[in-house]
Amino acid sequence: MSDRRNRDFPLFPLGIVALPGELIPLHIFEERYKTMMNECLEEEKEFGIVWLSDDGLRENGCACAIDRVLERTEDGRMNLLTRGTRPFRVLERQGHLAYPAGVIEFLEDRFQSGSIEVQTQFVRDFLGKSVTLSGRVRGVANGTVAVELAGGAGPVIDCVAPGFELSSGREVEISVRPEAVRVAETHERNAGPTLEGVVEAVLYQGERSECEVRLGGEQILVYVTADRAFSPGDRIALALAPGAARLWPK
Repeated sequence: MSDRRNRDFPLFPLGIVALPGELIPLHIFEERYKTMMNECLEEEKEFGIVWLSDDGLRENGCACAIDRVLERTEDGRMNLLTRGTRPFRVLERQGHLAYPAGVIEFLEDRFQSGSIEVQTQFVRDFLGKSVTLSGRVRGVANGTVAVELAGGAGPVIDCVAPGFELSSGREVEISVRPEAVRVAETHERNAGPTLEGVVEAVLYQGERSECEVRLGGEQILVYVTADRAFSPGDRIALALAPGAARLWPK
């Protein structure tokens, strides 16, 4: 088997997309994942976060290394700080271990070759369809980047710090999966600022409708559940799932 392939690779399905260079805090409480993480700590090996989307488990993932154990409880639960290392593709799922695993192929040669623009394009392909907004960095602190959206699309939003340096004032693009953009609930609008937009078109109506929404000077795709109904011209308040925004330099 090629060095790029790895059997019995631990897989951790999560509702997030992990990327190389990012820090990802994890709370481990299920027995199978306690076993997985203890094994990774003892053998100093990586595990893989695979995105569990609304459409099921994706074939692409990101290998992660455990940076440090923040806390252990008497019942074996753990708070870990992990770091994304290199992307991979799942070739085959395996069910003979005490935790989810698979045969994977590492893709780091494609990711690491070339400029940040090449890496950015690779990761966009890796993520699949996404919506993109423009903004400007307001500040960076404690692994979080505060970004002001262009065109008055909304308030300053907090994004996960990428694996490259960003200085205050830098223009950036913000990529978000459509599944991570949702209609804000009333309590969210009352608790703090949301992204304010206008519905331009309803592309599809069904169990999950698709709407084109204009935020400031940009248009994005938003999925809307069946219990909400919107028409062109309606104002709409949107919220982003925590940690969903990915930053790229312009």
